[in-house]
Amino acid sequence: MLRGRSLFVMIFLFVFVRVHSDSSNQIFNIKVSGTVVNPIYDSIRIADNDITLDSKGSFNQVIHVGYEGYHKLIHANEADIFLSKGMKLIINLDAKNFHQSLKFKGKGAEKNNFLNGEAGKFRKINYGQLLTLDTEAFLIEGTQIEDDFHRRLDFFIKKHPGCDSEFIKFQRAAITYRFADFFLFHSKVKELIAQLDQLECAHHLKKYLGKLNFNDETLLKSKVYVEFLDTYIKVRIEGDFRKDIGLKNADHFLLKGKLRFIKRFFTNQNVKNYLLYSTMGYFIDNYGITGMDDVIDAFFNNCENQGYKDKIKRLVESTRKKNKGVTTKIFKKGSDYALHAYIFKPQKIKKADKRPCIVFFHGGGWVLGDASWAFEYCRHFQKKGMVAISAQYRLTGRHNISALDCMADAKSAIRWIRDNSAELGIHPDKIVAAGWSAGGHIAASAAMIPKFDEEGEDLSVSSKPNALWLLFPGLNVAKDNWFIEQLKGKADPEACSPSYYIKKDLPPCIIFQGTKDKEVPYWTIEKFYKEMKEKGNMCVLHAFKDRPHLFFRNKEDNKRIIELSDEFFESLGYYTK
Repeated sequence: MLRGRSLFVMIFLFVFVRVHSDSSNQIFNIKVSGTVVNPIYDSIRIADNDITLDSKGSFNQVIHVGYEGYHKLIHANEADIFLSKGMKLIINLDAKNFHQSLKFKGKGAEKNNFLNGEAGKFRKINYGQLLTLDTEAFLIEGTQIEDDFHRRLDFFIKKHPGCDSEFIKFQRAAITYRFADFFLFHSKVKELIAQLDQLECAHHLKKYLGKLNFNDETLLKSKVYVEFLDTYIKVRIEGDFRKDIGLKNADHFLLKGKLRFIKRFFTNQNVKNYLLYSTMGYFIDNYGITGMDDVIDAFFNNCENQGYKDKIKRLVESTRKKNKGVTTKIFKKGSDYALHAYIFKPQKIKKADKRPCIVFFHGGGWVLGDASWAFEYCRHFQKKGMVAISAQYRLTGRHNISALDCMADAKSAIRWIRDNSAELGIHPDKIVAAGWSAGGHIAASAAMIPKFDEEGEDLSVSSKPNALWLLFPGLNVAKDNWFIEQLKGKADPEACSPSYYIKKDLPPCIIFQGTKDKEVPYWTIEKFYKEMKEKGNMCVLHAFKDRPHLFFRNKEDNKRIIELSDEFFESLGYYTK
């Protein structure tokens, strides 16, 4: 669950950024060392290298780097760093105060300390106030701030005359395209750009767009440039959707709209190939491949880079491999979608058995996600004798729907499981709804909110689960800006918040929550827990101290989650002796 879009990057769950590479780029090594004070995870990630921290939070390792340019440093938060041949970086940070404490020493340190300082200045800009200005004033004031960043870069270059040209080039582009990305969030700018094919664009906007290069293949190694192009594509295809309602209502409408626009708009074939590849890869990573056969075929027919084709082919094959051997059934179907249940039955289950069932709903901000993300959990509970199911639900990034439809799909899944319990070997009164983040929200909604059912379903079959397993769930979304955006005005956000429906006789519930979660504030979970107890409900809260959102990525934390889950289900009598 998310509270808003950051300036430069939509921080979805499990987003993988693909970086342009070609045969001219050779992998080189860089020695990195340093210390993470108050570490949250047992590793630090630098340029796609996972580095294990020792007991003191220290690390010392040679990492492999695929290209000279910007990379990510990730632990409790993330920062851009610039890596080039010959660097030897010493990196020190405090996980509790990530950006302010981050310091670099060694060869290449001056560039990265400069980058971190400039990133801090970006974070201090009052973007909300800028967005309230009219179009012309917004562009004028925004470009003045942009000029200040260019002047500081000029001063840095003058102070460091030996600064390499690659760094200067990419930092210059980073400033330009970070602001360009931000400018696309002004409602009037967005409206004008979406209608560029129909309207005579305002002079000041046309002038601004004229200085941008949409076909510079040398900048494809810059994540900032690629992120800007992606944002621009998203804005422009809104115009396509207005003209083509069929496209807007299609399954994978965003993917199809993007691929169509990329083919039409970009003139540099290398840029076009890369964008086709990165877009295709992003959607496979974040949505799986169900219902994508026609789009995958279109990619192979239009991309002219064999290396990119080979990578997508391997990605498709690895995704199919994950689903291999898993029983799959369609539990809900509409005119433009089909939702699948991925079923994991215990090995010794008998036809007449009535096993407890746990059904998972993945996270992803109601926008993205894939049922396979829950397969590891499913396999664990399968071994414990439960029937484990990972259920798809419609997503606002794949279907032209709102978050209400996500909520309805969770109810449909539980109703289908209960209605087909005899065939599935499931006890109809021992169904656990499980989920994390947005998935936790829709699981809890099915248990607590007595509305938002799918029209036409048999409501005599209960969609209420018998227990809840929730991992950093969105229980109070009444003021969550990101959820409100995904709701699309279809309902009052308070009416969609499980926290507003606490009463007696609710299903037993276990919750795992990090105390430093910025997406799902800890106080919302603690308040929910206390009110559940006051009403006499069984509610168990396990607070993970200083842990952020997605803390289950930490192996030790996830191990503890599993152990506590086993204790909870044993107490309910859901495990077969």
